[in-house]
Amino acid sequence: MQSLNGKVTDKSKQLYLSSDKDKSLFRYLRATSDCLLVGRNTVISEPYQNVNVSKKYLSIRHTNNLIKVAIVSNSLEFEDGFFKEFNQKPLLITNEVAAVKNSQLSADVDFVPLGKTSVDLSLLTTTLKALGMKRVLCEGGTRLITELANANLLDEIDLTVASRLLATDEAGLFTKEFNPLNESNFEFKQVLFEADNLFMRILKK
Repeated sequence: MQSLNGKVTDKSKQLYLSSDKDKSLFRYLRATSDCLLVGRNTVISEPYQNVNVSKKYLSIRHTNNLIKVAIVSNSLEFEDGFFKEFNQKPLLITNEVAAVKNSQLSADVDFVPLGKTSVDLSLLTTTLKALGMKRVLCEGGTRLITELANANLLDEIDLTVASRLLATDEAGLFTKEFNPLNESNFEFKQVLFEADNLFMRILKK
């Protein structure tokens, strides 16, 4: 979700962009996914330890499997015991060197090494599909979304725009590193309006 001036976060918490309708859409998207893909900062700052499907949407879920959390991190800088709070082992997508160096985490995570010294995102889609995760929902942060866009790996963008201006220095949907190798054209598949929000489902052509 973003403001009219393209901001997606508000650290002051004095202005909340999200609405009840946006939260409902968020839960729906989760219920239809196999995997939630997040970066290190996002998984630290948000409650991913116990991700469940909202009862309202259980009937539309295509599988009985729990939603898997997949964390992308090169540094693996997490507090001791961080992963012990998860209700199921998350996938820890990192590089081979970091996985070996932090092998003690294997009791609480399932390592997915992609690349020798840094995560090779070009291997991400095929690797997750091989693990049975075809519907991947990336929930941030902006750095990870930017890296996915630069690697031409975004095939759908679900975006809510709130009819507000947000005064913050925080990043928008993409960081300043946004520089895709291949330009991609998208099309508006669904556009809905309700109350003070514009909901858009945008697919890659």
